[in-house]
Amino acid sequence: MALDATVGGASADSYVTVAEMDTYFSGRGVTSYDNATTAEKEFAAKDVTFFIDSKYAGAWKGSIVADSQALSHPRSELKDLEGRSIATTAIAPQVKNAVFSMVEAGLTDENLFVRDEAEGRIIETENVVGPIEERIVYQQAVGSSKSYPQVDLILKPLLKTGGGKLVRN
Repeated sequence: MALDATVGGASADSYVTVAEMDTYFSGRGVTSYDNATTAEKEFAAKDVTFFIDSKYAGAWKGSIVADSQALSHPRSELKDLEGRSIATTAIAPQVKNAVFSMVEAGLTDENLFVRDEAEGRIIETENVVGPIEERIVYQQAVGSSKSYPQVDLILKPLLKTGGGKLVRN
């Protein structure tokens, strides 16, 4: 099924088009993207869009522009870090850049929602010498997905908990 990147569309399933991704990656020499088929590019864009909408659900500033829109963006009342309004007729550049920065991981068929328990902190180990037994217990992963600090940084001005300005009196 073809990708739908209609801004504010009731059936939209991506924040970016394949043409936008082609333009973005062509100047950056991302070789894994060059070898992807159109279907793989569309899947990556949809997968990443779904990931971003799921991970940041409830954390966005502002509100959706229309009750009928399928995705979390466009949104009203959004501003960038410089205080400039972000148009409600377009997807915020930060959202598109977050998708672009994650598409390469999507193209490598990485499951964006799986957390590797080995990433957790070891909280208990047990070694028994005879007849050899070993056990490692990891701290339970916090959250439902991996952390992507670059994406968090890109989206910070659009999130309720990020992008605030410090004002001193």
